[in-house]
Amino acid sequence: MLRLVLVIHTVTFANAAEWAVLVAGSNGFGNYRHQADVAHAFQIAKKHGIPETNIITMMFDDVARNPENPVKGKLFNKPTPKGVPGIDVYDGIKIDYKGKSVTPQNFIKVLTGDATALSEHGAGKVLKSTAEDNVFVNFVDHGGTGLIAFPDGILHAKELNAALKKMHASKMFKKLVFYLEACESGSMFQGLLPKDIDVYATTAANATESSWGTYCGGNESKVDGIDIGSCLGDLYSVNWMQDTDANPTMAETLLKQFVSVQAATVPPKKPTSGKPGGSHVMQYGDLSIDSAAIGAFQGSKPSVQTLFGEPSVHASKVSSRENDLYYFQRKYDRAETAEEKAAAGILVRQEIQQRNSASQSFRALATLAYPGDVRKQELAMTALDSQPVQPDCELAIHNAMAECSAFAARSGYALQFQRVAVNLCADETLGWQQDTATAAKMAGQACASAAASDVIV
Repeated sequence: MLRLVLVIHTVTFANAAEWAVLVAGSNGFGNYRHQADVAHAFQIAKKHGIPETNIITMMFDDVARNPENPVKGKLFNKPTPKGVPGIDVYDGIKIDYKGKSVTPQNFIKVLTGDATALSEHGAGKVLKSTAEDNVFVNFVDHGGTGLIAFPDGILHAKELNAALKKMHASKMFKKLVFYLEACESGSMFQGLLPKDIDVYATTAANATESSWGTYCGGNESKVDGIDIGSCLGDLYSVNWMQDTDANPTMAETLLKQFVSVQAATVPPKKPTSGKPGGSHVMQYGDLSIDSAAIGAFQGSKPSVQTLFGEPSVHASKVSSRENDLYYFQRKYDRAETAEEKAAAGILVRQEIQQRNSASQSFRALATLAYPGDVRKQELAMTALDSQPVQPDCELAIHNAMAECSAFAARSGYALQFQRVAVNLCADETLGWQQDTATAAKMAGQACASAAASDVIV
C-alpha cells in the first residue's frame, strides 16, 4: 500500500508544473530579515526543481550591498558560530522586479498574468500557469488589519482576494498555496478567502496580533562571528523553511508542516524566562489541500541533504511592531565612537517621537469621529471584531495619513493603528462608508494636529 501511495505522488508531481511567486515587500537594512527570507525561499524552490523560468521574485534589493551590511553582497537567514561560514541565500538569486517596481499593482499583475506595461518595470515576467499547474505564493513584509505593505504603497485584503478569485475563474492553477508573513496577516484571509476556489493559505499571525522577527541579537544575529546588526529572519518564515529543509524528500504533507510550524511559532503558555515572543499560525481557504505534499508546491525534486541542517533555537525574538526601535537601539549599543553614538542616539529619539506621533494621530481621529464620547473613542482604538470589508473608506484614511506623514501610516509600528480605520469605517452611523472624502479629511486633520503638538523627545 505504501508503494502505491508513492507512485500516485510521483504521477501527481509529473503531471503538474510548479510555479512560485516570491515577494519581499520592504526596504531598508532594518528589514534585512524580509529579503533574507525570500532569498531563502528562492533557494528552496530552485533546489527542489522549480525552473527559474517559473519563479517570479520581487525584492527591493537594497540590503545585500547596503553600506551597513558587514558581509557585502551576501544575505544570511540563519546564524553560525565563529569558524563556521554561513549559507549565503543571496547567491545566484534571480530578481525579476527591483526597487520602485516592487508595487502592489505589479504584484497583482504578476499573479493574474497581466503583462501590460510590466516590461517597463522589470523582467516583464508574469504567471503563465494553467489549470494543470500548482502555484506557490510567498509574501513577506509588514502588515496591518486588512492590508500588507510594499516599499511605497499597500494592498488591501479585498484586492488580494479578488485577484485570487480572478485567477481561479481564469483557470490559472490546479491548486494554489499562499504563505503570508506579516503582522495581523490572518486579517487578509479571515472571512474573505472562499473555501471553493482551490486556494489554501497559512499566515504568520492571526487577525489581531504581531508577527515576530528572529535571530535578532547576541550570538543569534552573528554569522561566522560577525554581527550582522539586524534580525536575520522572521519566526514563521524561518520555521516553515527550516521544516522544508529538514524534509528534503518533499513528501511531508502541508498539514504536517503547518502543525510543526504552528507549534514552533506560537508563544509558550508559561515562558521560563523573559518575554515569550511568538504568534498564532493560522490556515484558511480549502483545508483539504493540506493533505498534499509540500513538494507539489515548493518543488517536487527530492534532495539527499538539507540546505541548513538542524534548526536553530529561537531565543532572540522581536515583535515586528518593535523591530525598528530595537534595530536603532542595537545600533546605539554597538556604536564604538562618540560620534557614532550621537548619530545613533538621534535615530532612537526620532523613532520614539514618530511612534508617539502615529499613536496620537489615530487617537485624534477617534476624537474627531466621536467628539465628547470617551467610550466610543476608546472602542475605536481597541475593538478587535470589525472586518476589513470597506476598502474605499479604509484606504481613504490610510492614504490621508500617509500623505501627511508616511511614518504615521506605513511603518511597522504605525500599521497596527489601521485597526482604528477599520473600526471607524465599520460604524454605519458615521456615514464614512459612502462619504470617503469626509473620512480622508478627518484623517488629514487628525494627523496634522498630532504633528503640530509633537513633543521633542
